[in-house]
Amino acid sequence: ELYYVPNFITKINFLGYLLTHNDALKRVMIFTRTKEAANNVFHFLDRRKLGPVKVVHSNKGQNTRINAMNEFKEGKLRILVSTDVASRGIDVTNVSHVINFDVPIVYEDYVHRTGRTGRAFQEGIAITLATDSEKYHIDKIEKIIREKIPVKSMPAEVEVAETTFHESHDMAREIDRQKRYQDPEFKGAFHEKKRKKK
Repeated sequence: ELYYVPNFITKINFLGYLLTHNDALKRVMIFTRTKEAANNVFHFLDRRKLGPVKVVHSNKGQNTRINAMNEFKEGKLRILVSTDVASRGIDVTNVSHVINFDVPIVYEDYVHRTGRTGRAFQEGIAITLATDSEKYHIDKIEKIIREKIPVKSMPAEVEVAETTFHESHDMAREIDRQKRYQDPEFKGAFHEKKRKKK
């Protein structure tokens, strides 16, 4: 399932909504692109008491990571938040949901992440949250998996936050970069602004 979400805070709000209103999310892996995002998601879920939840990424010691994985495997955790450091080589059965909080930019990681659910003939659901600047990566992922990811509408109850200036600027810059990559002749909005200043 694919949901288009305008910004980071709305993704957090949607995550809170899903974990509060859907009892089917029993054993959930949430993947983020950065350690900072993983920590932010973890603190939000922990504060809201939506766990038990642990976070694993490359700043965590190996023992901490192994212990968190074991607790998740044993069913002691409802949620494991992770960067892609933990997406490969995990063999956990009965993962009910994988949530791609960020769209992976190494496209094979999408396959590794979503492959964590529905193992051993079990049913599983993969949910991906994407902003405008991540649509580019969705197109590439769909080419690799050779299928369209069904797009769903976000429930009306989810609070849609205003996009901050900083995030809006970062997303616009990223979209420019993607267009330039596709077409080296593309000058982009940022180029125009620079030229006018001269």
